[in-house]
Amino acid sequence: MPLTHEHLISMLDRRFALLESFDRREYLVHLISFVDFLFNDAEISPYCQQLIEDYSARLGAYERLLEEAVPAIIDFRSRLAVAYPNADDSAAEPPTDVLDNRRYEWTLAHFDDLVRGESRLKGERINTSPSHYDDNTLPGQLIRILRSKANSLLDEDDEREKNLVAAGKEPEPIPEALSIMWAEFRTIEDGHRHSFRYFVNHRRTSSGQALIDIREVVRRLNKEPGEYKTLRDTLANFQDALYWSFLEEVIYRDDSDLERLDRDVEVIRKRSRVAYEGVREAIGKLGARIQIVHRYKTRCMWYDGPSMRTIAEQGELPLTRHLALFLFDQGLPITTRQRLGVHELDIADIVQGSVAIEVKVYSDRQRPGEVKKRVLRGLAQLHAYMNGLDAALKINEGFLVVFRAGGRLLDMPRAVNTPRFSLIPVLIDVGEAIQSGSRQPAPLVIEPGEIQALLTAE
Repeated sequence: MPLTHEHLISMLDRRFALLESFDRREYLVHLISFVDFLFNDAEISPYCQQLIEDYSARLGAYERLLEEAVPAIIDFRSRLAVAYPNADDSAAEPPTDVLDNRRYEWTLAHFDDLVRGESRLKGERINTSPSHYDDNTLPGQLIRILRSKANSLLDEDDEREKNLVAAGKEPEPIPEALSIMWAEFRTIEDGHRHSFRYFVNHRRTSSGQALIDIREVVRRLNKEPGEYKTLRDTLANFQDALYWSFLEEVIYRDDSDLERLDRDVEVIRKRSRVAYEGVREAIGKLGARIQIVHRYKTRCMWYDGPSMRTIAEQGELPLTRHLALFLFDQGLPITTRQRLGVHELDIADIVQGSVAIEVKVYSDRQRPGEVKKRVLRGLAQLHAYMNGLDAALKINEGFLVVFRAGGRLLDMPRAVNTPRFSLIPVLIDVGEAIQSGSRQPAPLVIEPGEIQALLTAE
């Protein structure tokens, strides 16, 4: 692993070990410093943002799945009202007081309210024990109402069967159309439950969500003042704050409930560990991929110089193939010249979405200014490809591998970090020995600012 990534992991380990050495109030105070380090350190913060971006993408996909599930639920509600007219209470009167909510919240009238994005329940219904595992999604709420209707109708069927048996008559079979309709509902219900639990399990283990959690804890420890204009604003803020409401006072008062403080800190400590391990893993994965590319660089420069010069004379396509074969042998499931939409990357992992690579080559036949423009254009090209493929592949790391077959050396930054991506330029010098070493003129320097300016101007 390159020294820079070993250094980052070592620095992260030391900061986390310091945080872990504290308890109670001191843990919370040092958590503020640790979170500030994660989100504001120039070298560490891109990995945190990457993890949050990955989680946000998964969350976005889940929310789209929820939206797509609603029409089928609404369709079933319509067929239910037709099949069981006596169960259609869509004209039910809204509740007159809080005690009347229970009657109304299981009606099709409330179902229709939720579909319209409104509620006619009385009062602010605040969950005093908020949980990440409550299914308060729109499909979840709609399905619960339909399940309540189903249970009532099944109870009525059971009662009717008992009466028929008691009267010495044979129970009437459920019509096939109704049987199919209820089977469809079971499919909808099971499908939503599976999707919900799948995402909840991901959220419980996601380092991106853990980073969001501990950042929220720190925000609660010294919350910025807000302006509340209505009772609804105040209560909504109260509901949002409930999970960590105790934390706002524990580090500033001596008479706090220490037993509760210990419980809360233990919950936060676990989330901090998940966040720490996720950031550490993200740094390590990038470091491992950089190590593979640098191993290829060493092989080309130390052992395959003459043959690489021959390949370089044939252009970028043979060099791309040579690099791709090496990466494939190292276990990366990459493809070459893969076209996705309007984009065609030289090398990309379209299976795991781990890495994208653009290949360039230059020689002494190009003027220094042309070489510099070519390299900068390659970085901009790589960045544009990664942006374009972001929704489909979520590739976070891209390499610009530049082969020097002749001409001046390049001095490029180790890495260029954007809010979402890490771009790593790598120079592989396969030029003749007479053009290398002490006979080589001063290198062409590409400053980080030049690259950032180019990417910003895209």
